[in-house]
Amino acid sequence: YLPLGSLVDLKAETDRLEKEIARLENEIRRSDAMLQNPSFLAKAPESKIIAEKQKRSDYAENLRLTQERLEAVKN
Repeated sequence: YLPLGSLVDLKAETDRLEKEIARLENEIRRSDAMLQNPSFLAKAPESKIIAEKQKRSDYAENLRLTQERLEAVKN
């Protein structure tokens, strides 16, 4: 066991992770809005729709991991 407090500024790391969580949540909302837009779905090439679905999935996974890191830092 190695105390992180002596190696990392916990306040700065917590702030950074919280900002990253907010950014990822915004990206997920943006992606969801795009994927729920009938006009986008009708006009966009299938490859663009697939790419947006993949990005949304990646954002969700990164959000989960970042939230786990934040909990670890807080504990």
